[in-house]
Amino acid sequence: MEKDAFYFPHFCNARNDRKIKRLRKELGIEGYGIFFMVLEVLREQTDYKYPIDDIDLLADEFCTSEQKVRTVVTNYDLFRVDSKKKLFSAKLITYLQPMLERREKAKVASMIRWDKYKAQLNQDDISNAQALLTHSSSNAQAMQGKERKGKESIIRPDFISEKSWNDLLTHRKEKRASRSKRAIDTLTGEIEKAVSAGFSVDQCIDEMVNRNWTGFKAEWMENSRPRAAATGAKNCPQCEYLARGKCDGKKEKCTAFIKVVNQ
Repeated sequence: MEKDAFYFPHFCNARNDRKIKRLRKELGIEGYGIFFMVLEVLREQTDYKYPIDDIDLLADEFCTSEQKVRTVVTNYDLFRVDSKKKLFSAKLITYLQPMLERREKAKVASMIRWDKYKAQLNQDDISNAQALLTHSSSNAQAMQGKERKGKESIIRPDFISEKSWNDLLTHRKEKRASRSKRAIDTLTGEIEKAVSAGFSVDQCIDEMVNRNWTGFKAEWMENSRPRAAATGAKNCPQCEYLARGKCDGKKEKCTAFIKVVNQ
């Protein structure tokens, strides 16, 4: 129920009106109650009017006689009947005018605000649509880029055997590491450095698997264990590093290493 569906002005001194006094004198408090119940019914109507021919229905609703209701609405000049035989209260309509005018002004203001809102909403929709189109286009380009990258073939380097190559890719897969061309090229480049330093490809891959490395650096092999004896390299008895012309990093020169090299 709307807030104003049950509202109408009720003045606190209504009982002192001369017409109301006459009504109360002849019909008592029941007549007074019928009067205000009729006003409530009129207020509920969209045009604030009620068919005079349906007075019997009001009587049934009020739990009183039809004669009493007709007496209230016709004998005390409290209500009027228009050309369409509809009952109305001139005072009720007059008293409601300020509220109706305020409501009409509020309705107009609301329509103006709504029109502005719709205009802004339409502009926002256009902006959002343009942004969505740009975003979709960017996503499409990104997907095409990924597809192109996905189609780039990764060629096995000649210095890595097919078995070692498969082991390397399997390890990367198990580690959920990138197997893009760029990542694999970087990895094989480091393995090639380690091979040049005297390590075998299998040693590099075994070290990756055993130590659970995701990536690989040639220097990690230097710090992990000596090169294979098959390379003919000599170890430094003091540093326990391969004789590659370097110390363990703690000394600028290692005399024990120099002896090994000179042997």
